[in-house]
Amino acid sequence: MATMRVLNCVSCDGECGIGRKCMDGSHFSMRHDSRSTSSTSSTVSTTRLPTSAAIRGGTQWVGSLLAFGAMIGLAALGVGTSRGAESSIPLEPQYSDLSEFARANDAGNLPSPDPATNAVASSVVLIPMTTLASTSKIRMYDGRPIRPVATMRMKVTAYSPDAKSCGASADGITASGYSVQTNGGALVAADPKVLPLGSLVSVPGYDGGVPVPVLDVGGAIKGRRLDVLFTTHEIARAWGVRTVDVVVWEYADGKPNGFKRLRRS
Repeated sequence: MATMRVLNCVSCDGECGIGRKCMDGSHFSMRHDSRSTSSTSSTVSTTRLPTSAAIRGGTQWVGSLLAFGAMIGLAALGVGTSRGAESSIPLEPQYSDLSEFARANDAGNLPSPDPATNAVASSVVLIPMTTLASTSKIRMYDGRPIRPVATMRMKVTAYSPDAKSCGASADGITASGYSVQTNGGALVAADPKVLPLGSLVSVPGYDGGVPVPVLDVGGAIKGRRLDVLFTTHEIARAWGVRTVDVVVWEYADGKPNGFKRLRRS
């Protein structure tokens, strides 16, 4: 004997067989219909279709359940249903670093970070802005750190290492005994009473404004005068005469300048 289980709508005063109550008092319950014929005939079950009132009641019940679930979800997210502004999700970061986040969220349940990521993170050092500001003017010269110590307003002219500028003394050797090719040919002549040989200066517009050594002197270079060296007389003439703020540098490693004048052979 075959039996078909069908869903019928019945009316009652209390709870139905499956414990769910409709909004209009109607209930859905599982009902067995055992009408059948002999084993050789097909089994036929009588099905009572739900009434329109029961359908409406069931629809209202499902809608109420969905609305209730939505309210629970919003409450879990911290979003208010009437005044959302007071309970909205904060946009500001709540943790200052990863360790604080891990402690607040049970670090044992968090995925293990990638070792490569840890290696990179551990090599990063945060430097205060005040430190950056104080070291931003530190440069290197001849493998040593240097820093600016003074600024001088000076008249700057230019010369070349040939006879047109140096006359008979144009032998390719400066007054300090160093070749005119020292420092790639970027050097200056100054009054030793103002800037001793071996001093470092940077001249706006000359050699990119980087510090260059004072390696030469000149008969007309007295007081606050500088002569910057160029490879040819034509380039030197194109420089003209300029009055600029020259920056004086010193070594920042606490060691003496160590400059030694070379003897002319």
